[in-house]
Amino acid sequence: MLPRFYQAHLQTQLSPSQYVLLNILIELLQWQKQVRLERLASN
Repeated sequence: MLPRFYQAHLQTQLSPSQYVLLNILIELLQWQKQVRLERLASN
């Protein structure tokens, strides 16, 4: 998740739908990174 400072700034700069989409994309990227780390750890 983004730090609160970035959240507040982005909420003023983006439309609500853009902000939600950005949050979804960030969550997906973090999930993908976690999956890759788990795969490396299991090898």
